[in-house]
Amino acid sequence: MAKKIFLSYRREDRPGYVARLKDELERTFGKGRVFRDVEDIAGGSKWKEVLEHNLQASGVVLVIIGPHWESIWAARVGDSVNYVAFELERARELGVPVIPVTLDGTVLSNKIDLGEITWLLDNQCYDISDKQGRWGADVKGLMALIEALPGMGAVRDEQAPKPVPDGIASTRGLVKKAGWAAVTLVGALVLVLALQEPQLDEPTGNDPVSEQRWAGPGAVNVDVTSQIGTPGESPGLAPDYPDITGTWQSSSDGTVYHVVQYDGGHFAINSPGYAAGSGRFLPQQPHQFQVTLTGVGQGLFSVSPDGTTIEGWFTETATGLRQHDTLTLLD
Repeated sequence: MAKKIFLSYRREDRPGYVARLKDELERTFGKGRVFRDVEDIAGGSKWKEVLEHNLQASGVVLVIIGPHWESIWAARVGDSVNYVAFELERARELGVPVIPVTLDGTVLSNKIDLGEITWLLDNQCYDISDKQGRWGADVKGLMALIEALPGMGAVRDEQAPKPVPDGIASTRGLVKKAGWAAVTLVGALVLVLALQEPQLDEPTGNDPVSEQRWAGPGAVNVDVTSQIGTPGESPGLAPDYPDITGTWQSSSDGTVYHVVQYDGGHFAINSPGYAAGSGRFLPQQPHQFQVTLTGVGQGLFSVSPDGTTIEGWFTETATGLRQHDTLTLLD
């Protein structure tokens, strides 16, 4: 049985966002699969029983954190009924992944006292916004992240509208690394890559993007378009791709990227507040990968033999500027 998406939020904190997000999620995951916290608790109901029932049926809890969430929390510290605290602590006890979803770049201060749910501050946030045309890409990225969790597959029938992914966003710190390692979503990622085939300029021998890093003697230039091939095909024995799941930092500007890798050499990448995207390793050069950051650009990179460094070239879509960068594994 498909699991639910549990939305935890404060009614006074951007409720319009929550209603819109619920509609988007139900269009993808199906009617009745999204529980909207306070709004879905009928008058006279025993709220703890209702929350308990829905938490046990859920595969993920999204904590919607807007600009007023912290001040509302502080004002209600002494309340005998604290829905949010109960929901999150119970979700943790049940082993349900909790994803803080911030609105328009909201950041909780270091001074906030969350009491028994202080652990929430350790969870990597995912930001969504309706500014600068981000809403569509942000929500699709969130959907891809949710679908990567066990029991959270999206609707796959002719009656249900299917969103057209233009980039996958994900974060590593939302659940424990061991939990992500167990996720196998080849089918979902094949759909994403089939709908959005990267458009890279074909590298040439003089093109810096095709430089071979750590490829060893006899390395040849990689024709990215021919190496990628058709999504879903399995040419012979599967390559032994390195696992780049983790948090990486750019040496050029300090930008941090969170990567979650799936079977088949596919991975999702997210840099909160900057960009999200996806990539995949090249079958005939298993230590090289192509990556696309939605609305930003594309690049070709190589992973060092010890798996702690990534180096390559990135081309910005808007300017055509090509830059070299090195990323170091933080954890």
